[in-house]
Amino acid sequence: MTASHWSGPIVVFGNEPVPSGLTNISAGRNPDVAPSLFWGSPGILDPRSFYTYFPGQAANNQYGRGWISPDVIALDAAPAAAGTATIAALQALTAATPMTLVAVSGGGITVGSSTRRQTDGVTVTGLLLIDVAPAATAFGSSGMINIWDPTTLITRAVSITSAANISTVVFTVRGYDLYGMPQTETITGVNANTVNGKKTWKYIASVTPSATSASTASVGTTDIFGYPLRVDRFAYGYTVWNNLAQLVAQFTAADTTSPATATTGDVRGTYTATPAANGTIRLQAFITIPVANIGSDVGMYGVTPYTA
Repeated sequence: MTASHWSGPIVVFGNEPVPSGLTNISAGRNPDVAPSLFWGSPGILDPRSFYTYFPGQAANNQYGRGWISPDVIALDAAPAAAGTATIAALQALTAATPMTLVAVSGGGITVGSSTRRQTDGVTVTGLLLIDVAPAATAFGSSGMINIWDPTTLITRAVSITSAANISTVVFTVRGYDLYGMPQTETITGVNANTVNGKKTWKYIASVTPSATSASTASVGTTDIFGYPLRVDRFAYGYTVWNNLAQLVAQFTAADTTSPATATTGDVRGTYTATPAANGTIRLQAFITIPVANIGSDVGMYGVTPYTA
């Protein structure tokens, strides 16, 4: 297929009213007016004669160079306050038996939620939703074009808190990520303390201990937040918390281990917030997708999450 080209300028317009006094001009009427979507992101053509694009040029020369412009407003939300027992209250443990999860919504958790599993399209019910359900804004009368809503894309890691020594107990967390991909993580308990997981979640299905213990434990949410797109380096994920640009020490790059395991990190990367979330402080992330990552599932969204 040959490249399409126009001399420009190109104007893409929506449903514009007829300007006052210009009744001879017909207003544009497009019932599906929406943002335009481009594979690989729009770019800026290099105007220099040696590198610019010429119609009919050979495909194997240096012409047609440019700069990619793949900046995304990925997050803009005020996450709920974290809590050590927002997912499961303090309870005794039974080997291979899922813990009793909370039955009443609150603390940034909504019970009885569902997601459409990305691997097979099946709707999974009975889940705990973290913060709010992911959503997109639809455009046009048909809603054919949808843009991810950054106010709904919060994901966060979970924590295990123990009242005594449960350092020999391994907790298996199962659920789904932001996009409905199934995910499994194992977290080893600690001695009368709290340990945080590495992976971030949108939905929790179960938390199962490996051993029986009279020592009690609870499961909660943390202020470790996941990025909606893969971030390999700190500079690619400009993050603002409480109206302040954040530091590299609070950033963990996407874990590119392939295949992922139950103990590897988040496949898109995480940010650890301070001060603590309180439902008012906003998290904003502006992600630049590197040229090498554009156009591929793994490059933009990370390796497939581990599930078992």
